[in-house]
Amino acid sequence: MSYLKTKWQANIDKVAFVKAFPGRQTEWQAAVGKTVETVVPVPTAEEPVVIVFTDGDFLIAPKLKDTPKEILLALKEAKPALERFHAEAYQRLEELSARDREMTRKARMERIVDAVRNNIDKMPGLKEALVELLDERNEA
Repeated sequence: MSYLKTKWQANIDKVAFVKAFPGRQTEWQAAVGKTVETVVPVPTAEEPVVIVFTDGDFLIAPKLKDTPKEILLALKEAKPALERFHAEAYQRLEELSARDREMTRKARMERIVDAVRNNIDKMPGLKEALVELLDERNEA
């Protein structure tokens, strides 16, 4: 099993969920007739805000480039205002994020092990250096 492929899928799943996060509106027309409950600043260079409406819908303004990183940051900052409307979605986002972090860790480990495996016969002393490193770590 390749953790790299699993990691990619975990990230794809998280990004798809973030972009379709419940209550997220992407057009200003969605704000017509709604009442603003709070405005949450998002600390980025563009200084966007999350506008939370009383029904739990929200807009990120000015409109972001729609990158997952920016949306995730906006969701994080607005969590205190949005979580009561979208508790299940925040729980799902945490699960997806945890899976993505774990697959990132495993994919890194897999790449390191593969690099050792592919070079162990080509690099004299590599095996001994690794054994020495592991012995040092076990003593610490």
